Amino acid sequence: MSRFPSKIAVNVVFHQDVVQAMNAEIAAHPHVEVGGKLVGHVQNGRSPNPELDPAEQVRNTDFLVLGYLDAGPRAQRTPTFHLPDGLYQEALFRHLEAHDPNIEHLGTWHSHHPNGLSSLSSGDVRGYFLDVTNRNYNLDFYLATLAVDASGFDHAKHHLFVRGWRDFAVINPLSVSVIDGSNPLTALLEQGKTAVLNAAPPKVINWYETAEGENTLKEDQLWARQLLETVTLRQNRISGNLSWVGFKSQDDMTFKVRYEYLKVLSMIRPRLEVSASNYKLSFELNEGDQQHRDDILDRLILMLSDLSQEAEGGGQ
Repeated sequence: MSRFPSKIAVNVVFHQDVVQAMNAEIAAHPHVEVGGKLVGHVQNGRSPNPELDPAEQVRNTDFLVLGYLDAGPRAQRTPTFHLPDGLYQEALFRHLEAHDPNIEHLGTWHSHHPNGLSSLSSGDVRGYFLDVTNRNYNLDFYLATLAVDASGFDHAKHHLFVRGWRDFAVINPLSVSVIDGSNPLTALLEQGKTAVLNAAPPKVINWYETAEGENTLKEDQLWARQLLETVTLRQNRISGNLSWVGFKSQDDMTFKVRYEYLKVLSMIRPRLEVSASNYKLSFELNEGDQQHRDDILDRLILMLSDLSQEAEGGGQ
C-alpha cells in the first residue's frame, strides 16, 4: 500500500440546519465542550479493501449530513471533556429510524472551543477507532468533525476513520460544502426530542445483564480458573467495574491478578493487572489481544518478578 495520505478527498455535504445548530450550541456554552452524533446518508461507499490505496478506497464516497443527535439531558461536559447521554441518543435515533429506515449514524462532532486544542486528542482518536470497528456500527466509515474555536463550523476540521485503516485522515476542506433548502429531518429531530424527553426513563441495562455479557463473563471465568487460584468476581463500589480476581504462584512468589472490565465510551475493554511486592503492572487489551492474553499475563508476571528481584538485590 502506498503512503497514507495526510489529506483525503471525499464529498461531505452539511445541511445549513446542522451548521446553524452547531454554532448556536457553541455560542450557548462558551465554557464547556459540546457535540453530538452526526446522522444522514452515505452514497457510493464501498467496503474497505486493504489491497487498494486508502485514497482510492473512498474515492467518490458522498456523505450527506442532515442533522445530529444532541448530547442529551444527562450529558457530562467540562472545558476538556464531553460524554453524551447514550440512552437518550439511542432513543432519539430509533425515533428517526422509524420514519426514515435509511438514516445512518455517520459519525460525530464536538468542540474544543473552551480549551484551545486545535486537533483531536489521543482519547478522541482511540474512541473513534473503537466506534468504527464496533460490530454494532453499521458503516465502514466514520466522520469526526472538530470545532476548534468559537467560530464553530467556519474553522472546523473534518476527519475520516475507516474500518481496517491503521490511521485516520484529514478531509480536504475543499471537499466539504454546505447546502440549504428543505430538510425534513429537522422537524423529525424536534419531534423526537419531545417524545424522548417526555417518555418514561428507560431501564438501565448493564452490559453484564445482556446475553452477550453473560457469555463473556462465563468464558472469562473459565479462562481465569484454568490459570489462577481462588478466583472470585468483584465489583468496584465507586466505578461499578466488574473484575475477576485470583492468585498465581510462581518462582516462590504469589501474584495477585485482576482482570477488570473497563467501560470505554459505549464499549467494554478488559484490563489485565498483576501486583506483588508493592509493584503493579497492567495492560489494556484490544480486541485482537484477547487470543494472546495467556502470553500477556506471563510477560507481566515475568516483568514483575524481575522488578522484585532487582529491588531485593539493590537493598542488599
